[in-house]
Amino acid sequence: MKKDKIKMGSAGLILSVSSVLLGSAAAWAQDADAQQAMAIADEIIVTAQRRSESLARVPLAISAVGENLLQSGSIDNALALQAVVPGLVVNNIGSSSSIFLRGVGSRAALAGLEPSIATYQDDRYIAGAQGNLFELMDVERVEVVKGPQGVLFGRNATAGAIRVITKEVESDFGGYVQASYGNYDAYQVRGAINLPLGENAGLRVSAMTHQHDGYEKNLVTTGRSRMNDRSVSAIRAKLKLEPSDTVTLRLTLDGSRQDDSSGLATVILPPYDLSTLTANGATTGVRQGEFASSITTKQRQRTFGTQFRADIDLGFADFASITTYGDNKAAYPMDYDGTNVVALDINKLRARNETFTQEVQLVSQGGGALDWLAGAIYYDNKAYLETVLDTSAGRLTPTSQQTAWTKSYAGFGQLTWHLNDQIALIAGGRYTHDRVRVFVEQSPGAINTIPAASLPFKDAATFEKFTPKAAIQWNIDSERMLYASYSRGFKSGGFAAPPTPPAVVVQPEILDNYEIGFKGSFGRMLSFALSGFYYDYKDLQVSATITNNNVITQLTTNAANATIKGVELEATLRPLSNFSITTALSYLDGEYDDYGSAVGAFYNADTATPGSGLGMATGVPINASGMDILRMPKFSGFVSGNYQIPVGSGMIETSATYSFKSKYDYEFVLTENTRNLRQPGFGILSGEIGYAADGGRWKISAYGVNILDKTYFNLRQSGSTGVIAVYGEPRTYGIRLEAKF
Repeated sequence: MKKDKIKMGSAGLILSVSSVLLGSAAAWAQDADAQQAMAIADEIIVTAQRRSESLARVPLAISAVGENLLQSGSIDNALALQAVVPGLVVNNIGSSSSIFLRGVGSRAALAGLEPSIATYQDDRYIAGAQGNLFELMDVERVEVVKGPQGVLFGRNATAGAIRVITKEVESDFGGYVQASYGNYDAYQVRGAINLPLGENAGLRVSAMTHQHDGYEKNLVTTGRSRMNDRSVSAIRAKLKLEPSDTVTLRLTLDGSRQDDSSGLATVILPPYDLSTLTANGATTGVRQGEFASSITTKQRQRTFGTQFRADIDLGFADFASITTYGDNKAAYPMDYDGTNVVALDINKLRARNETFTQEVQLVSQGGGALDWLAGAIYYDNKAYLETVLDTSAGRLTPTSQQTAWTKSYAGFGQLTWHLNDQIALIAGGRYTHDRVRVFVEQSPGAINTIPAASLPFKDAATFEKFTPKAAIQWNIDSERMLYASYSRGFKSGGFAAPPTPPAVVVQPEILDNYEIGFKGSFGRMLSFALSGFYYDYKDLQVSATITNNNVITQLTTNAANATIKGVELEATLRPLSNFSITTALSYLDGEYDDYGSAVGAFYNADTATPGSGLGMATGVPINASGMDILRMPKFSGFVSGNYQIPVGSGMIETSATYSFKSKYDYEFVLTENTRNLRQPGFGILSGEIGYAADGGRWKISAYGVNILDKTYFNLRQSGSTGVIAVYGEPRTYGIRLEAKF
C-alpha cells in the first residue's frame, strides 16, 4: 500500500490563512464571551463508558471525530477514518478489511476468528472482516476508543473499538439533502428527514447513494474494462417512542447494497524480472490508473441490521435492554496473481456473518460518592466462508466450505468512587465464556485441497477469561484532569481457515495496557489531550501467507509476544471565534519480543531456465524477535484548519486537512528484492471552500481529496507470483450542494 487512503489538508493553506489573520490584527481581540460560547459549542459528548460524559472528563484515550471534521475532510466511509485518527491503519481488498490501531490488528479475521478492533454502528457489533467499511451516513460523531476493551463493550477486543454514532431522532420537523458531482463521473446524494409523530414519538429516515466510474483501466480486453468503481446505496430508519416520562424505546432498521469492483484491481510490483508471470511476458499495471486482469465479475455485498433499545428510569438507576441482529453477505472475485494470466484468480469468495446480541445494563444516575454500572451480554455469531480459485490445475478451493459458530456469555461491571471533588478511583472487570464450533465440508464443482477422506470435519473449543481494569482520576480543577490506568484486553481464540485435521486451535491473545494521560484546556483558546502508554502483548494471533502448489492460504497461529509503547497528542487551537486549528500526533515504538517461528517471503532468483523457479517462495522460517511490529507507522498525524469569513449576509467557509504516516512494513522485508513489502512515508492533502447563506440553510462548496495526486496503495502482500498490490484513490474533486429545512 504505497499510501493509505487518507484525507488531508495543507500547511500551505493554513499559512496563507494565518497571513490573512495577521492582516487584521483587530480580529485577535475577540471578546471573551464569543470565545466561551464557541468552546461550549465545540464540546464533544461521548458514551464510551456507557454514560454521557464530556470527552475532556473521560479517563480514556479516545479520538472523537465530529460531524464538522467528517464533512470538511470528505471522510464519507470507515476506510477514510485513518486520515484523522493517528496510529490507525486500514487495508482492504474489495469489501474485506484489515484494521490496525497502535500496531495491533488482525490481518485475516475470517470465519472462526474475529478482528482485534471491534466495530459498532450505534449499539450493534459488526463481526468479521467484511461489512465494517460502510458509508458514514447521517453520523453525529465517531468514537475511536484506543487500547484494550475488556470490560464495558459488547465484544472483547485487544486493540480498541470504533463506534459510529448516528444522529438521533429530534422533536421537531426538519432535515437536509446533500448532492455532489465530481470527476470520474462521481455523484453522491445524501439526506435525512425528521418527522414528529405526535408529542411522544418521532421518526428519522436517512438514505444515500454513492457512485463513480472506475479509477483503473484494464490493459487487456479479456476482463472488465475498468475497476475500482463504486456503487453503494444505504437506508436507515430510526423510530423513537416515549410512552411515559421514565421509558424511552428506540428501534433502528438499516440496510445497504454494493455492486462494484472497488478495491479489486491488483497489480504486481517490481522487480518484474523475478516475478513468475511477468518474467514470462504476462501483463500487469505499472502505474496508477491501469491494471491487467481477465476477471469479468464484480463484488456484491448486502447488509441488514436492526437494533431495539429500551431505556427505563428506575429512580435509583437507569436500566437498558439492547437487542441487535445483523446479517452481512459478501461475494467477490480477486486476481491474486495481479496479471492478465489466469493463474491465481479467485473466481468467488463468499462470506456471511449473522450476529445476534442481547445485552442488559444497569447504570447509576450519579451525583453521589459512588457511580456504578453492571451488565451482561449474550453473543451469537454464525460465520461462513468459501473460496474458489481458477488456476492452471483447475478450480481449487483451499478453504472448502467452512462454517463457524461462536456463542459467548459475559458479565461486566465498573465502580467509580469519588474520594472528594478531585480524586476518583475506578475499578472494573468482565468475565467472558466463549464456545467456538467449526464445520468444514467439500465444495461442489471444485477440487478440494483438503483431502476428501478428512471431510466433513468438525471441531470445537472453549475459551474463558477475566479481564480487569483499574484507574485513578485527578481533577486538578474545572478545566484540567490527570489519569493513570491499567486494563487488560482479551481477543477470543478460534480456528483459522482452513482448519485441516488435526485442527490447530488458535488461542486467545492477551494485551495488558498501562497508560497515563492529561486532558484539559488553557483559557478558552487551547484544549488538548496527551497520553502515554505501554503494551505488554502476549500470544499474538499472527497470520502468514502460505503458498503450496499454487494454492494460497493465510494461516493464523499464536506465534509471538510483543511490546509496544507510544505517546499521543490531540489539540485544538481557537485563536478567533471563526478560526480553529485541530491536530493529532502519534509516536509508536514496538517490536516482537519472542517470535522465533515467523515466516518471511523472498524471491527465488534462479534464472538458469528463463521464467522457471521465479516468484515468491512458499516462505522461509525466520526468527523475527527484535524486529519492528508490522503495519505500525512510528509517526503519524494530521493537522486541519477551518476559517469562516463573513460576506454580506452569508459566510465563506474554508478548510484544509493534511495527514501523514511514516514508513511501515506490511510483511518482513528480508532482502532488497522484497522492499516493495514496505510502505514509504507519505502525506496527502484535502480541502474544501464554500459559501453558506441564509443562516446556513444552504451551502455550495468545491472540494478536493488527494489534491496533490499522490500515488498510494491500499494493500501490499506477498504471493506465489510476486508482491501484489491494490491502488488507492487518485485525486478527486467536485462541487457539493447542501440544503437544510
